[in-house]
Amino acid sequence: MYGERIRDLKQDQSIRDILVTRRHRAPGSRITHPYSRLTAIPIIFDDVRRKLRECREHYEYKRRCVYCDMIRQEIAAGDRVVRLTDHFLALSPYAACSPFETWILPRQHNCLYEGSLSGELVADLAGLLSGLFRTLGTKLGDPPFEMTLYTAPNLAAKILPGEWSTIADDYHWHIEIRTVPDRLNGIGGIHVNETPPEEAARQFREAWL
Repeated sequence: MYGERIRDLKQDQSIRDILVTRRHRAPGSRITHPYSRLTAIPIIFDDVRRKLRECREHYEYKRRCVYCDMIRQEIAAGDRVVRLTDHFLALSPYAACSPFETWILPRQHNCLYEGSLSGELVADLAGLLSGLFRTLGTKLGDPPFEMTLYTAPNLAAKILPGEWSTIADDYHWHIEIRTVPDRLNGIGGIHVNETPPEEAARQFREAWL
């Protein structure tokens, strides 16, 4: 469903960027059940623009995708790996902003979520997300969370010269799931998380359903 909606909306060249989010027990929300929201806008989200810039800078220096590098390094190290499947790596990111924050990275490079979908990939992703949410809900305290799906902006929209000239090679679609403590921790705009990602990944692996 996410892929179909993204593909349809990107036919409108006035739409430059699309974010899909899914929230569960979001603080301050009047909606008590998990729900998804798709936001399509005529500009690039600030967070997405930062990711695009950093991915491009890494590619210009290394001639490699930063997420592909991350996948290779995290699988080799293993201590932050939450789950590894045929198509995806789920990991607790280095310097996670919140306890049990998890990133899901496709092992096959593609900048477009909606351009990479296949039957096997969708089934693998569905099983991974189901297990992750079930484990959070029943074994790890059922924390509030927000899931964000990051895919490349609308490449058919008007762009500046050279703005996305290497995006097919330097950007990597992915999903980030950030747990939100009931009492948000932060000092001067800096996230404070007392759970090391290696410990969070270990607890996740041991609790996985």
